[in-house]
Amino acid sequence: MYQTSLFFEIAATEDKQKIIEIFFRSWIDEICMNEVSYNIQTPVADSDHFSIDFERIEDATAVKLRGIPDEFSEYIKFV
Repeated sequence: MYQTSLFFEIAATEDKQKIIEIFFRSWIDEICMNEVSYNIQTPVADSDHFSIDFERIEDATAVKLRGIPDEFSEYIKFV
């Protein structure tokens, strides 16, 4: 059961969505040492938001504190 969620706004074209998803998985796994269970929901047609659900609140806090890396800040931001 999920304890908390983080939401992100994505500013990327449709062809870059898969790259963003790969980045998210790698980024979160690195921060949470592969101990996180998350669900990335693809944005609906009129939305540019991703939701990542965490089983442990500590993992979500670590992701939030670490922040979006500079090289991706043009494409991703917290909502």
